[in-house]
Amino acid sequence: DKNVVVGLHVVLYSILSTTKKYIKIYILYKEYSTLDKNNLFQTLSCFDGSYEVVFYEVDDSVFSHCKGLYGNTYAFVRLLIPDYIEESRVIYVDTDVVFNIDVDDLYRQDIDNFIIGAATFVNVSQSRDGKFFESLGMNGNSPYFNSGIMLIDLDGWRRNNITGKCIEFVSMYGDEIRVADETVLNVIFHDNFK
Repeated sequence: DKNVVVGLHVVLYSILSTTKKYIKIYILYKEYSTLDKNNLFQTLSCFDGSYEVVFYEVDDSVFSHCKGLYGNTYAFVRLLIPDYIEESRVIYVDTDVVFNIDVDDLYRQDIDNFIIGAATFVNVSQSRDGKFFESLGMNGNSPYFNSGIMLIDLDGWRRNNITGKCIEFVSMYGDEIRVADETVLNVIFHDNFK
């Protein structure tokens, strides 16, 4: 949304400046104007011919009953990615990330038969939603992952109706979730990610 426009310029510039591959970029957005899009293309103009951008305006009202992340529910939209992007595999990247490696190296990672690959940094009990996870009976020593960068097997996600499971979970616990989609994904993929 409009809160992350500057970060979007930075992350995309860093991705394009560190890769030798042609990149297809999907942007799920709301409230971006033609001027916002033109400004983005201006920032990336030195990479013309090495990327393509596809914009999808996505309504987040299905998550309106949630607290959201600092009151913003748009972070939940990443749970809908497979409904918009018809690729087999995708890297999801938040707009507060700067790449200093080739994104293609990440894209080619083997995640075995898992649906997502993500980085862990704490365990479940150390996370901001630790008490909530424990109230659900989750093992506090299990790894907790950051949803800011994920390699996603979209085919596996769709086959296993992950979006449906996420929306069902959000419907039940939306007012208790503190870390938006990251909490949801850590429940749905508890001990089941690469």
